[in-house]
Amino acid sequence: MWLFKPFCSCLVVLLLSGCGFKSLYGTQGKFDSPTELSAIKISIIRDRIGQQVRNELLDLLTPHGAPQHPHYILNVTVRESKNAFAVKKNAFATRADLRLTGGFNLISSVNGKPLTSGNVFVISSYDIVSSDFATLSAEKNARERSILQLSEDIRTRLAVYFVGQSKNSQ
Repeated sequence: MWLFKPFCSCLVVLLLSGCGFKSLYGTQGKFDSPTELSAIKISIIRDRIGQQVRNELLDLLTPHGAPQHPHYILNVTVRESKNAFAVKKNAFATRADLRLTGGFNLISSVNGKPLTSGNVFVISSYDIVSSDFATLSAEKNARERSILQLSEDIRTRLAVYFVGQSKNSQ
């Protein structure tokens, strides 16, 4: 029985290496995902939520500061909507969904050619309670979680694009 866990661990490692698994944010031959991601200039996003998404993207994509000579320009748009549900008999909602939708497009800074684009969305739920302060705090927390998740989803989609480009160039 004590050999079972090491055997299973070795088996998982062998299966993953056999299926072509590669790290998304690691170095693969000539391609280095963090280097490509750090060469992206993130355009200004309007309104407060857009500013927060841009700040998260800056932290995720260019943690060492904005690139001096960016290879790519990322344009992002963000929309927020709220939907109340779980209605009581007295017609008061007790739960709400906060939905953030982000559209992004990556273009080459050299020739302005569009490289990739997409849409991502995140839904975070929160409780609506009798205290206005508690409800606003819950909504603010849901918004912060959504902003972080939206930014991480955009980063992941960009990394997947660059990994696909590295495979095409081989």
